[in-house]
Amino acid sequence: METTEEKRVDCKNCKTTFEGKFCPNCGQSVFEYQRPFRFLLADFTGNLFAFDTRFWKSLKALTIKPGRLTKDFIQGKRARYMPPFRFYIFVSFLFFFIFSRFLGHEVSVSDENKQDVYKVLDEAKKSTVTRDATELDTIKTTENTFNFEFGNDTSELSEEEKDEKLSKVKDGVVKVMENPKIYMNSFLKFLSWALFLLMPVYAGILWIFNRKTAPYYYSHLILAVNQHSFWFLILSLYFSIQYFLPNKTSDPEFFLLLLLPIHTFLGFKQLFERSWLRTLSKSIGIFLMYGFVLTISIGVIFAIWIQFEFL
Repeated sequence: METTEEKRVDCKNCKTTFEGKFCPNCGQSVFEYQRPFRFLLADFTGNLFAFDTRFWKSLKALTIKPGRLTKDFIQGKRARYMPPFRFYIFVSFLFFFIFSRFLGHEVSVSDENKQDVYKVLDEAKKSTVTRDATELDTIKTTENTFNFEFGNDTSELSEEEKDEKLSKVKDGVVKVMENPKIYMNSFLKFLSWALFLLMPVYAGILWIFNRKTAPYYYSHLILAVNQHSFWFLILSLYFSIQYFLPNKTSDPEFFLLLLLPIHTFLGFKQLFERSWLRTLSKSIGIFLMYGFVLTISIGVIFAIWIQFEFL
C-alpha cells in the first residue's frame, strides 16, 4: 500500500523547509494569495464562518457557565474560542457605541436651562470679585504683622490668573452646554481607555484574594477580561432596551443588572472551587475594593478630562 507524503515547501518569510500548512519556525501560513479570486473568496468565507463559530462558542461559555471560558483557556483549550482580549475589544466597542447613542438621545439642554447656568456663572464671577476686593485690606494688614515663610506672595494666584481660570471654566461650561453630545463622546473615550487600563488592577485584586488557589497572575487577568466582557454585554443589552423602547410602562430590563453580581459570584465559584460561604465573603471583599478603586479612578479621569479639554 502506497502512502502519499506531504510536499516539502520553503517558507517565503524565513526560508525554513518544512511539511504542512504553517511554518514551524515563524508560524507563517503557506496560503498563496496569487490565485483566482474565487479561491480567495472561498477562503475568506471559511475564515468568517470560523470567526462566527468561535464567537458564539465564547459567548455561550461566557454566559451559561461563568467560569468555564476562563478555565478552558487556562487549561489550553483555546482554539475553540475567540482570544479573550479580542472578544473584549469587540464587546467594549459595542457597549460604548450603544451607550453613546443612548446618552445622545437622553441628553438635551433647553434654552431656559442654558440661561440659568450662564446667570449662575456671572453671579459667581461677581461675587468672587467682590470678595477679593473686601479681603485685600485684611491681607495687607496681615502682611505687616506676620512674616511669611514662602516669600511675599499673599495668595497662590494673582487677580489676573484667577480671572483667567474663571474665564476658562466659564468658556468650558458654555462649550458643553452648546454641544453636549460632542463632549460627552470625548469623555466616553477617556472612560473606555481608563476601564481597559483598570483591568490589570482588578486582576491584581483577584490575585490578592485568591492567590492560594490560583497563584499565577495571568489566570486572574484572563478572568478579569472575561468578566468585563460579560458586564459590557449585559449593559449593552440594558441600554439597547432603554434606547429602542423609551416609552414602555415598566422596566423589566432592570433585572438584567442583577445578573452582574450573580454571574460574577458564580464565576468565582466555578473557577476557584471554594465553598459557597467562602466564595461569598471573598466576592464581597473584591466588590468593595474594586468599587472603591473604580470610584476614585473615575473622579481622577474626570479631572484629567476637564484639564485636557478646557484648562
